[in-house]
Amino acid sequence: MKHIKKSFTTVLFAFLMLSIFTQCEQKKKEQEPEEPPKEEEVVEPPAQIISLDQAMETYTNYTDRRVGLIEKSEAPKPDGSKFEATRYTYYDYETIKQYMAYIEQEARRANVKITSLRLYLSNYPDAPTFENGNEVVHPRQNSVFLIPATREGDLEYPFIIDVNEEGEASPLLLTGQLDPRDQKGMGVHHDVSNRSYAGFAPASNIFFGNRSLILNEGSSAPPPNQ
Repeated sequence: MKHIKKSFTTVLFAFLMLSIFTQCEQKKKEQEPEEPPKEEEVVEPPAQIISLDQAMETYTNYTDRRVGLIEKSEAPKPDGSKFEATRYTYYDYETIKQYMAYIEQEARRANVKITSLRLYLSNYPDAPTFENGNEVVHPRQNSVFLIPATREGDLEYPFIIDVNEEGEASPLLLTGQLDPRDQKGMGVHHDVSNRSYAGFAPASNIFFGNRSLILNEGSSAPPPNQ
């Protein structure tokens, strides 16, 4: 009986000590000052940011000086409706984030530094398909495409990625007209499209040939009438 009482007393004492320790720790935590929330890093606006007024002024200038000429130069659509000039092209935000991550990944693999991102003005052909056989969804529509560029010496060149038979990647520099550039900086006219692959090819796949970094197929407004 004495042994049972002694064991009970020991357990009770241990429980009381644990309760006292827990309460002390809780009070200590309550008395400790909370860490102030970390401030987010302030990002300064780029120098190229313009005001809404300036944007509206340039938009209006384009309306007055270009839109009418474009629409007059285009014949009516097959259904007789008026051709409407494209006013803007857009990509969803997630696509842009994926594109930026993709070209940075490919640039690292090719050991090339991206120094700028070019936006080329373009126009879809008045045909059901492109020369490579891809469908033209909106014939005659104005558009843009994006391509990264890198600096070599005093000049900057747009580029795609070339992968050799050993799977080693290197930049294929292009001229401003998108011809492959020769060692003297001049354009070389030869077809590279038969070895080109989509800009969002899976990262794990290493193809022999050219890997495109050109982003197109956005959405435009006003949407063409089909």
